[in-house]
Amino acid sequence: MIDLTLEQHVEMLLENFDVPNIRRNVEKKKNVQWLLRNLAVRNKQNPHFAHVNNCLKAILTKEQLNGQ
Repeated sequence: MIDLTLEQHVEMLLENFDVPNIRRNVEKKKNVQWLLRNLAVRNKQNPHFAHVNNCLKAILTKEQLNGQ
């Protein structure tokens, strides 16, 4: 079994989404915020959309709790 961070998990799933390459790095808060606003535009029908969206919200919450 491979242990992935939440960020790595999301970045792996985003490979199957229609998003610009510069927005795939979810280590950057601005990319997470951008994805939360724009991911649904071309990816609402992706079977992993809801899961990725929830993960993005968790990443943002984690960043806010850590004071970043």
